Amino acid sequence: MSAREVAASAIQRHGDDLVTLSHFIHAHPELGYVEFESSAAVATLAEEAGFHLERGVADLPTAFRATMGDGDLNIVFCADLTHCPTWATRVVTTSLPRRPSGPPSVSARSPTN
Repeated sequence: MSAREVAASAIQRHGDDLVTLSHFIHAHPELGYVEFESSAAVATLAEEAGFHLERGVADLPTAFRATMGDGDLNIVFCADLTHCPTWATRVVTTSLPRRPSGPPSVSARSPTN
């Protein structure tokens, strides 16, 4: 079995747990550097899946490194679970008006540009 097949199989086996985790994180927004509930939920799921956890990475209480096995293949999951309060209070559209010719006008750009 290839590494890709092994990874796909693991994701498929844990799919329901990953969706549940996603819903939990969405329902429990936390500000940067205080993502204690969401960090603990991700770490717990990783431990339950058999990963070895190293907590407090980079002197951050919410950061952790989860590892399993050894060898040449490394799969990295990197996530920033910070909630930004302004995102929840702002209306965001998926389609922006554009001029018929040329780039979007300044007023049509997203707030992050």
